[in-house]
Amino acid sequence: MKKLTISIDFDGIINMAEYPAIKPFNKTALHHVRYWCSRGHTVIINSCRKLSIIREYRISLDIDPRALINQNNPENIKKYGGDCRKIYADVYIDDHNILQIGQPIDFEEYDNIIRRIERGDK
Repeated sequence: MKKLTISIDFDGIINMAEYPAIKPFNKTALHHVRYWCSRGHTVIINSCRKLSIIREYRISLDIDPRALINQNNPENIKKYGGDCRKIYADVYIDDHNILQIGQPIDFEEYDNIIRRIERGDK
């Protein structure tokens, strides 16, 4: 199985409150983040919030502590000989994705896509 890097936005995907509020959380999103971490994928939580706030919620929401926050996968940094400011991922889950605007996030469909990539399907 191919291990993937999955980038998921905090506000609008994990946190459903209007910024700057926090809570309620999307239980389906949290389930899938935990599931993808348990399968050995690298999950990157993206946020414009202060790092300390996202770290605190990563712990309180029982998200794998190996889930990265606003940083690239260390394996990619090593592979390509450096880091860049842009987050690289195989899959991006963001409420500002042009195909998602105004639509609910279909986590089952994302999971199907991730499984196809894991298998190497085109």
